[in-house]
Amino acid sequence: MDIIVLKEEHRASFSHLLPETLAQQLGGPGTFSLGLLDRREDGFHPVGILMTQVGESDVEILWIYVEPELRFQGAGTRLLRSLISILKREKTAGTLAAFLDSRSEYTYFFLFNDFDIITASREKLFETTVGALAEGKLGSFTVPRGVIPFSQVPNVYLRAFSQKAQKRGEDTLVSFPLRREDYLPCSVAMVEHEEITGLLLFAEDEGQEGFSMVYRYVLAEDSRRAAAMACASVHAMAKQHPYETPVRLMTMDKISQIIAGTSASPAEETELVALTYELEGGDET
Repeated sequence: MDIIVLKEEHRASFSHLLPETLAQQLGGPGTFSLGLLDRREDGFHPVGILMTQVGESDVEILWIYVEPELRFQGAGTRLLRSLISILKREKTAGTLAAFLDSRSEYTYFFLFNDFDIITASREKLFETTVGALAEGKLGSFTVPRGVIPFSQVPNVYLRAFSQKAQKRGEDTLVSFPLRREDYLPCSVAMVEHEEITGLLLFAEDEGQEGFSMVYRYVLAEDSRRAAAMACASVHAMAKQHPYETPVRLMTMDKISQIIAGTSASPAEETELVALTYELEGGDET
């Protein structure tokens, strides 16, 4: 099996190994990915992928996957060790990190590969359902004026917002410039005086078994704007998704706190763990 550095031209061949929201970013700015190719009689076949997001001082693993028939044979370790070797050689970052649910079986994979486990800086995830949100207080509120579906935001506003976000150095799972088709219909924006003053974006989880908030922006962290967008999103969720559909939100997020505080059912809080590998020092093997 061969390992190659993936570029934008590889997107069509490897996108089936990624969630749809990440597949759109493959080979794009701010990402670095490796692909695993299996040599067969009819040529090379993509059978594994490791995708990362590159920050100023660290690299975060967004996704690692190998085909089921190749698991427990060292394929995932080969991808991870190749990444570590490249990052050490190029000295582009000091830390390699992965954020996981503490109950995830993949925790042991990273520990086996010499990662250290620490308390997650992303705190916790709040998990609820569409039904719990719709039956809470937000479900009965009228959607305020100024909040529109993200799919209806004029391109000129998106371009202006993307330019500002890039200057702020946004550190999220979304890529800029924003594309309306990458996010679920329950994603909303607040537009005031021809300017985006709030965004709440949702994307499907792995296996399309639910969805997560992947980006939020609220001008000046204003609670009025946050509540307005939360209300609009819940209305949209209830129209488009079954009541039992899981919804995941970060508790430290102001919008999440507003939604969670009005939910009809108790929150299930899932601890995140951060697994880190220090790239500075040591050999490159």
